[in-house]
Amino acid sequence: MKVLARKLRRDFVAARGMLAAVVAILAFGIASLVGFQSTTNNLGAARDGYYAQCRMADFWIDVKKVPLAALPAVERIPGLAALRSRITAEVIVDLPGVIEPIAGRLISMPGARAGGVTGASTGVINDLLLTSGQWFSAPDAAETIVSREFAAQRGLAPGDAVHLIIDGQRKALRVVGIGISAEFVYLIPPGGILPEPANFGVFYVPRRFAENSLDMAGAANSLVGELIQTGDPAAAANPEPVLRQINQLLAPFGVFALTPRAQQGSNLNLTAELGGLATMAAIIPLIFLSVAALVLNVLMTRLAAQQRVIVGTLKALGYHNRAIFGHFIQVGVIVGLIGGVLGILLGLGLAAALTDFYRQFFTFPSLTARLYPGLMLLSLAVAIGFAVLGSWRGVRHVARLEPAEAMRPPPPPVGGAILLERWPALWRRFGFFWQMALRSLFRNRMRSVVSILAAALGTSLLVSTYGSLDSLKFMVLFQFDKVMLADYSISFRADLDAGALIEAARLPGVIHAEPQFVLAVDFVNANHHHKGAILGVTPDAILTVPRDTDGHAVPIPASGLLMAKRLAENLGVEPGNAVWILPSKGTQTPRRVPVARLVDSLFGLGVYADYHWLNALVTESGAVSSVRLKVAQDAATRDAFYRELKRLPTLLSVQDMAAVRANMWQTFVVKMGSMLNVMILFAAVIFFGAILNGALISLIERQRELATYRVLGYRPGEVGAMYLRESLVLNGLGILLGLPLGYWMTLGMNSQYQNDLYSMPTVITASGWFWSIAMAVIFVLLCQWIVQHRIDRMPWNQALAMKE
Repeated sequence: MKVLARKLRRDFVAARGMLAAVVAILAFGIASLVGFQSTTNNLGAARDGYYAQCRMADFWIDVKKVPLAALPAVERIPGLAALRSRITAEVIVDLPGVIEPIAGRLISMPGARAGGVTGASTGVINDLLLTSGQWFSAPDAAETIVSREFAAQRGLAPGDAVHLIIDGQRKALRVVGIGISAEFVYLIPPGGILPEPANFGVFYVPRRFAENSLDMAGAANSLVGELIQTGDPAAAANPEPVLRQINQLLAPFGVFALTPRAQQGSNLNLTAELGGLATMAAIIPLIFLSVAALVLNVLMTRLAAQQRVIVGTLKALGYHNRAIFGHFIQVGVIVGLIGGVLGILLGLGLAAALTDFYRQFFTFPSLTARLYPGLMLLSLAVAIGFAVLGSWRGVRHVARLEPAEAMRPPPPPVGGAILLERWPALWRRFGFFWQMALRSLFRNRMRSVVSILAAALGTSLLVSTYGSLDSLKFMVLFQFDKVMLADYSISFRADLDAGALIEAARLPGVIHAEPQFVLAVDFVNANHHHKGAILGVTPDAILTVPRDTDGHAVPIPASGLLMAKRLAENLGVEPGNAVWILPSKGTQTPRRVPVARLVDSLFGLGVYADYHWLNALVTESGAVSSVRLKVAQDAATRDAFYRELKRLPTLLSVQDMAAVRANMWQTFVVKMGSMLNVMILFAAVIFFGAILNGALISLIERQRELATYRVLGYRPGEVGAMYLRESLVLNGLGILLGLPLGYWMTLGMNSQYQNDLYSMPTVITASGWFWSIAMAVIFVLLCQWIVQHRIDRMPWNQALAMKE
C-alpha cells in the first residue's frame, strides 16, 4: 500500500493544475450551499425566536370603532386562543428643524409593565421589547416609546420631547424608551413596500392616553389575536374560517381589513426573502457541483487511459481490483474533501457577509451568523459524493482491465470520417485548421459535451444575474416613470369634499392637482374573498396612469372595475364577469359590479374605477381621499409648501415621490446590485475551471500532433488558433444554450417574489443579454490566452521524441 500511496502523491503533483480547477469549482459550489443556506437558517432562527418572544399575532383586524363590550362574543369563537384590543392611528411627526411632515403610527400598549423589567416581555400579543429607557410612568402619561430605527435615524433618545399631530391636534410627548416589535421586522410605511427608517416611525403610548387623544374610551379600532394550535399544520395555516366568523360579528362596527399573518406586510417581505434564498441555495450549488462532476469525469477518464500500462503492471504484481479501485477513487475523495473544506470556509464568510447585509433591511433583537455543524457535515458529504460520482467512470474502466490486456498499449482510436465529411462540398469550404478542430470535437464527444454544458451553466448564471438586476430596474422605472407621475401624494384622515382639491391646488408651487377617492371594500365571488380597496381616478388623470406591461396606457372604464390580473385570478373572475363588493363607507349596501378589464400590477393588487362613478356608487359626490400633485418648486417654495401642509388639520400623510423613487432605486438596484460582482465571480470559476481543464487535457494528449505542426512550419499562434476555433465552437454552443436556461432560472427565482405587496417581473433588456454574452466571451478568451501561453512554451522537440 506504500507503493500506491507514493503513486497517489505523484499523480496529484503531476495533475495539480487540473485538479486545482476542479477543487475551485467544488469549493464555490459548497460555499454557495453553506452561505445561502446558513443565511436562510440565520434569518429563520431570528424570526422564530423574535416571534415567540413578542407573541407575534396570527391575525390583524382593522375596524372603525368597536366597543370593548362586544369583544367577549368574539373571544368565544371556536379556534380562537386569545384576543387583544388596541388603538392605532396614523399621525404626523413634527420634529424641530425638520420642515417636512413625517409619517408615523401610534399604537397603544398596556399602561403598566408586568414585572417592570426593562427589555422583558409583558406577555401581550404583539409585544414590545425595550432596547433602552423604561416603560410608561403612568397609564395616561403623555409619554412614548419610539421604534428603534426611527430613533436612531432622527437622533431621539429617552428624555427627548417629540410632537405628534394626533387627530388634528398637536401634542407634546416625552420619549421614555426605545423599542422594537416583531410586528415590524420589516418597517414599511402605509402603502409602501420598502423601509424608510428616517421618514416613518412607530410610537407606542399608554392605552388610556390613546383613548383620551382619539375619543376611544371603552373602544378599540384594532384587534390582534392568536389561534389555537391544534398540531395540524393545515389548520394552523388556514385562519380563514375563524376570520370569517369574526368578520360577521364585527360587521356592524365597520371592518376595514382582516389580515392573516401570511399576508401581513412585514412577515410577507421576510417570507419572500427566505424563499428567494432557499431557491438560490438549491440552484447555484447544483450548477457548480454538476460542472465539477462532469469535469472530474473527463479528467479521471484521461488519467485511467494514461496509466493503463501501470495498472496492468500493478495487477500482474498481485494488487487486487479492490486495492486499485480504492486507490483511484481516493483521487475523487481527496478532491471532494479539499473542495468541501475550502467551500465551508468560504461559505461561512459568505453567510457572515449576507447576514450583515440583511441587517440593513430587517430589525431583530439579534441577527447573528451562526455555525450549523449538521449543514457543514452534509456539505462535506455532498462535495465528496459529487467528486466520487465524477470519478466513477474512469475508475470503473480501470477495474475492468485484465493484466495481460492492460500491459499492452491501447489500440489507436478509430479515425474515419466525421458527420460533416459526408457532405464533401460543405467540408471543402472549411480550411485545414477548421477541419482539424471539427474532427477533434466530434472524436472527443464526451469532452465536447462537458464543455458545452459547463459553458451553458456558466452563461445561465450570468443571465440570471443581469436579468435579476434588469427586473429590479424595470419595477422602479415602470412604477415611477409610467404609472405614478405625481411629485407628491397627499392623503387625508377622512374623506373631504371638493374643497380639499381646491385647497391643495393653492399650495405653494403646485401647478396641477388631481383628486382620488379610495373606497375600502370586501370583494366576494362565490367562496373567494379579498379585503382591498378601489381607487377612484378621474378619466382625464395624467398623474396616475394604469399601464400594461408593454407600457401602454389602459383607460379607466366609464363604469365597472379595472382590476389587477393577480387579484382577478385570486377571485376567479375574468373581464365581463361581475363581482360583489361590500363597501365600508357611504351606503354600505352590497353591490354587484362588472369587471370591465384587467391590468398588470407590479405593486399591490390595484383596482381602479372612474372617480365620479365610484362616488355615485356609494351615494357620495366629489369625495376626496387623497390628492396627487405636480409642482414647480425651488427651495424656498418647497419649504413654504411643507409649512402649509403642516397646518392642515386633516392631513394624514404626504409622500415625496422623488424621495420614494430614490429610496427604491438605492435599495432595489444599488444595494441588491452589489451581489452582481459575487455572481460574476461564480460564473468565472465555472468557465475557467471547465474550459481550462478540457483544453489542458487536450494539449497533453496531442503534444506530438502539435509538435508536428511546428516542424511543418506553423507558428505557435497558428497552432493556438486551432484551439481557439474549438473553444469558440464549443463555448458558442454552450452560450447559446445558456441564454434560455438563464431566462428560466431568472423566472424561477423571481417567482419567489410574487405576493400581495409586489410582483417581480422577469425582464431582461438588450443590455442584460449583451453583458451576459460579453462576459462569457471574455472568460473564454482569457482561458484561450492561458492555453496560448502553454502552447508558446511547449518543448516541441521533446514531444516529437516522446513515444506514443
